[in-house]
Amino acid sequence: MQLVKLSTVKKGEAFRRTENAKTTYLRGDYVRCRGVKPTYECHDDMDYNRCIYLKGQSSVYVGFTY
Repeated sequence: MQLVKLSTVKKGEAFRRTENAKTTYLRGDYVRCRGVKPTYECHDDMDYNRCIYLKGQSSVYVGFTY
């Protein structure tokens, strides 16, 4: 696994927030709304209705198999 910034992860690519995390997320769109800080929308790969919003500077892990 490699530790990278979320802003370098391609749209639709899977990542995990910690090295031993059980939940895998898919990077979604870049959200820029008025009154809200620009963030990336990230969806849980098992439950697409569950999403989190992370800054582009967040460190995430990629390059794993599951």
